[in-house]
Amino acid sequence: MNRRLLENYNSPAGASSYRAAYTRKLHRKVSDRLERRLFHDLFRRAGPLEDLVDLPCGAGRLYSLFREKAARVAEADWSFHMLRLSREDNDGGAWGYIRCNALNLPFKDGAFEGLVSVRLNHHFEKKEERLRHLEEAFRVARRVVIVTWFSHHSFRAWSRRFRARMGGKKREKYTLRTSDVRSLAVEKGFRLVLARPLTPMALGSGHVFGLFLRDRS
Repeated sequence: MNRRLLENYNSPAGASSYRAAYTRKLHRKVSDRLERRLFHDLFRRAGPLEDLVDLPCGAGRLYSLFREKAARVAEADWSFHMLRLSREDNDGGAWGYIRCNALNLPFKDGAFEGLVSVRLNHHFEKKEERLRHLEEAFRVARRVVIVTWFSHHSFRAWSRRFRARMGGKKREKYTLRTSDVRSLAVEKGFRLVLARPLTPMALGSGHVFGLFLRDRS
């Protein structure tokens, strides 16, 4: 992951700025509303959870929603300052606050019934890291995984690839194909129940929310 990005998130100013964006910026507020609506549907399909880890939790924006769906919620993030804000904003209510690396989670296999990891995968520069992130999610979760990835086939990803290859200044998006994600899930004993874009693929967001349940067959 980009070192400058990590340093920004793991700074008091960067963490505070990220938290404030969801109350001040219109596109962030719209995104938050869409995400919450989608999460309610995903959890309706998954059912109630005994325990859940949110990684990365950021400043705890979604903690109250997850707490409605799981008896215990652990907050995990790379940033000390994000964890501090999450603890402060939610009265220290989480089951635990863990600083960790999503590519090498410090949890045993099946440590949590559910794992949520959104808006992280597309930050990993190498495809191997993006797949490793998902592997760790499937390893740690006993039953339910909710993750996002940036769709290789979204209009935003396609347009960025086109402009980059034409000499544009911005890099290509770090994407995954849903078929690759599904195959990895099957390999790890999960099945893809739902893969839903946050917005229509022709519009702004290329993020796909995936719900995976462990295959008991």
